[in-house]
Amino acid sequence: MAQQTVEVSSIPLFSDEPLVPPTDQSERATKRTRKKSYVGYRIASLVLFIAAWLLSSNTGSTGLDDIPGVAWLPALPGPWDVWRDLRGLLISGQFYEELFVTTRRVIFGFGLAFLIGIVVGSAMGLSRRWEAFFELFVVTGVASPGLFVAMITLVALGINDKAAVVGIAIISSPTIVVTFWQASKALDRDLDEMGRAFSYNRSDRVRHLILPQLLPPSLAATRYGLGLAWKLVVLMEILGLSNGVGYQVNFSFQLFNLAGVMAWTIGFLLFVLVVEYALVRPTEARLSHWRDNSTKRKASVVRRVIARRT
Repeated sequence: MAQQTVEVSSIPLFSDEPLVPPTDQSERATKRTRKKSYVGYRIASLVLFIAAWLLSSNTGSTGLDDIPGVAWLPALPGPWDVWRDLRGLLISGQFYEELFVTTRRVIFGFGLAFLIGIVVGSAMGLSRRWEAFFELFVVTGVASPGLFVAMITLVALGINDKAAVVGIAIISSPTIVVTFWQASKALDRDLDEMGRAFSYNRSDRVRHLILPQLLPPSLAATRYGLGLAWKLVVLMEILGLSNGVGYQVNFSFQLFNLAGVMAWTIGFLLFVLVVEYALVRPTEARLSHWRDNSTKRKASVVRRVIARRT
């Protein structure tokens, strides 16, 4: 039986037909359903956390400490006690003042770390000489404990914001360097040669061929680098700085005010969650939107090919 063949070149890639077929509506509905189910899991985990917190905070008053396996639970202040302290900090404005100081240090320190990561990581990925030059420092930087770096920078640069910014940059930059190092080594060189063949200038090649390949690792580097920056800045504020969220946590600890420690900690973590879900993830989704559109366009073309053959 003769086999029917259709030349792909005869199939229009751009036509009046919608690129997104009606079946994609069901796909979007499925995605929305999945998102709702994921929200349910997040709510369930939060409820379980609060239940464990309530159990731990009431062990001394309910006699649960006599039950084997429960006596080891720490006696924490209850959620209402912590909320009362946190509410007082929010109403007085003290929490916002200290959080602003901490956030400012993170912004400058992470910005410096990201700049170092892009320059050094790209150089290491594109040149064997720079790779050999920086490799020792990058490997030791990734393995260096943050506590050591915090102590050294505080003693060497003094107890000030400059020490915090430099310390954040030293700890966060090696991870960002490794990300861009590996991403630069994995760049598709054929695309660059194609751009040269079509007379693309350097700026166009960087904008249209190189940056789209570096976008996913840069987003991952942002998430990991910010995580390290938040941890280190609080550590440095606990060790020696005179303001910031970490300093207030240490001050409450010295007064044996556990409710105050937890109020500052929970407030800080809630702010980090707001940054993640209100800033980092929407930005990531917006910058990666072209990848989804490209996949849908390719799938639409393939469906047209299959429809012509049948």
